[in-house]
Amino acid sequence: MIILEMQIRLIRMIPKGLIKKRKRSLLQVVRITQTCDCLQSLHTLRSRINFNLCIMNPSITIQRLSYSHPDATTLRDAQQLEIAKLKPINVGVQASAANVPIFLVAYDGVEPVGCGGLRPLSDQGLPGQAEIKRMYVVPSRRGPGGVSGSVVVAQLVLVALEDVAREHGWTVLRAQTSKMMGQARRFYEKHCYVPCEVLGSKEAKEHFVCYEKILV
Repeated sequence: MIILEMQIRLIRMIPKGLIKKRKRSLLQVVRITQTCDCLQSLHTLRSRINFNLCIMNPSITIQRLSYSHPDATTLRDAQQLEIAKLKPINVGVQASAANVPIFLVAYDGVEPVGCGGLRPLSDQGLPGQAEIKRMYVVPSRRGPGGVSGSVVVAQLVLVALEDVAREHGWTVLRAQTSKMMGQARRFYEKHCYVPCEVLGSKEAKEHFVCYEKILV
């Protein structure tokens, strides 16, 4: 039953628009789960699915850059401009180079198309936890399916962030987003993030919803 649940969860990670290659990946998922130890299967399978996504999208790469890198700044500015009307100004701890030491940028060839960072939450009394910050995919790479669809770009960034978090010993990741951003909420829910208490002030709790995921 555990293996079957992991198969279903990971199969859903494969973009439906890539149906021919998706079928091949489904067979790989089944073969792997027949040979993997239960305690290690989930992480092994996630890595293989991530590998398959990269093969399906060879032009998409993930790079770790400084928070102040020009490409990172351009993507963050675009994200903030897009969501400016969806959230109150200066609510909660603002992301900065000082508190977001990890920042990843997705490239389609040489074009920056998505990003996301990690902010440790030890200063919030939550050691071993980090918050996803400035998760974003450019509009031209959004849409259902497709080789450069946001399903692939956002998913690759999220998986990469989770892998980096594990490397740093963080066992829980949080993601906070506007209550009005239905697409973002569905994205996190699809990837096994569950609702949790919103960090910050009373005003923040009125405008945001927070999700968390225990990393395995």
